[in-house]
Amino acid sequence: MTSPPYGAAQKYIRSTSLESGWLGFTTDKGTIDLERASVGREHLTKDERLATIASLGNGRLTAILNEIAEDHPVRASIYTNYFLDMERVLRNAALPAVNCKRLVVICGTNTVRGKHIETHEVLSEIALTKGFKRTLSLRDAIKGRTLLTTRNSDGTPAPAEFIEVFERDI
Repeated sequence: MTSPPYGAAQKYIRSTSLESGWLGFTTDKGTIDLERASVGREHLTKDERLATIASLGNGRLTAILNEIAEDHPVRASIYTNYFLDMERVLRNAALPAVNCKRLVVICGTNTVRGKHIETHEVLSEIALTKGFKRTLSLRDAIKGRTLLTTRNSDGTPAPAEFIEVFERDI
């Protein structure tokens, strides 16, 4: 697993949708099913919008998302679903049938409505609860290139990405 997915990877799903259309991998209905199956999506179903922040089970993340929800409930829902989806991804990676011995997670810090979410820390905590052990943790300072986390011209580029390596005994 690598980056993206980001919390709100709508730019990537747009690109993937376009590429899938060009290659003939989509149906006449378009790419809605592709978006619904992706992690880090902007458009949520009614049920997804009802997902509760408290169901994340991470006190620090819950507090940040509750603050975001006061200002912008839709953004909070998008990130709630992102972390719920990533929890499912990591849970599935830990299934015996998957046989995943090593997991590499690369991600940056997300800034949502002015609030910083240390995504690598949250995903690391989830991986640890699924039986993985962290074997390597690196910080890649983004120098000479930018990783914009917003489309606005006043957006602050992410200063680094984090590479977290996990392993487990099978």
